[in-house]
Amino acid sequence: KGVFSLPAAAIKDIAFQLRGEISENFLFLVGSVEAGKPALTVMISDNLVAGKGLNAGKMIREAAKAIQGGGGGQPHFATAGGKNPDGLAEAVNKLEEIAFARAGVISPCIAFAKAIPMGPTIISAMLEL
Repeated sequence: KGVFSLPAAAIKDIAFQLRGEISENFLFLVGSVEAGKPALTVMISDNLVAGKGLNAGKMIREAAKAIQGGGGGQPHFATAGGKNPDGLAEAVNKLEEIAFARAGVISPCIAFAKAIPMGPTIISAMLEL
């Protein structure tokens, strides 16, 4: 569990760096609030996209409803922005729900932190199957 203060560009850099290091069975879900606006980031390894049918773009569009926003991207990477930071925990929960339903049982390597009302915060779930 952890709460981090990082800008959106840093979250994207971390996602791509981790994906480069963990080439299989990798799912990275991040919710953040910066300047009062919520954002979501999803990164998925190629084997989960191909083998389990996970699609970051589709997942992010569904979850972004909770933050009153929208987004999209590629099957392996997508982002979304919104207007409702209070819906961030629900959005990340939705991302987890979609991933778990599609990918099946995932080992309990989960980091999750609830949003706090001060500064940029991140809600994240990093799963290594």
